[in-house]
Amino acid sequence: MSLNCKYCGKEVKNSGTRLVANGNSYCNVSPTKAHVAVLDGEHCIYCGKEVKNSGTRLVANGNSYCNVSPTKKHLLG
Repeated sequence: MSLNCKYCGKEVKNSGTRLVANGNSYCNVSPTKAHVAVLDGEHCIYCGKEVKNSGTRLVANGNSYCNVSPTKKHLLG
């Protein structure tokens, strides 16, 4: 399954702690200058990791912390 950036439309993938398109994490049309994935209900829109509901939190790989998110939490959107 592929994710696309909400702002530039490029295909993005998870690269550790951020989303990258063609090896670049910079998105010149995004207000935050970072790629943000289009909502799909399965992946965090900021880091692209697959997340699951764990009680009151969303977790990816057992961790609820998202380095790229402004709130530092995963978000499905």
